[in-house]
Amino acid sequence: MIKEALDNKHFRIAFAFLIGFPATFIYLFAAIHGYVYVISLFYDFKLFSASLAAATILGTFGILGAWLRLIKQSKNLTPKQLRFTRNSLACGIVASIILLANAIWAGSFLFGVPLSILTVGGILFYVGT
Repeated sequence: MIKEALDNKHFRIAFAFLIGFPATFIYLFAAIHGYVYVISLFYDFKLFSASLAAATILGTFGILGAWLRLIKQSKNLTPKQLRFTRNSLACGIVASIILLANAIWAGSFLFGVPLSILTVGGILFYVGT
């Protein structure tokens, strides 16, 4: 059912405009902050900074995988493209789990709900690919 919905052209267009573009813009602003953590690892290594840096880098691949999945139907993807898309989506799932763990560890349960939704959405995209 998920695969059929993601292969529907109208669903993909609506999903891209309603969720894809706003989520990508939010990610771009957050990634600027996240890449500061990547740079800070060269000066002072801390586990919290390393986890946020890893989540930022993996999240970039996750966004790429989600857009690749939205652009093409799964039956039009070559096996190499399908494998790259699934691996990119898996990177995004790992990134959202890292961010969720950081939010829970920091006691910021307010961010736990959207990050949980993001994790479930990534898993659904992965299953539908």
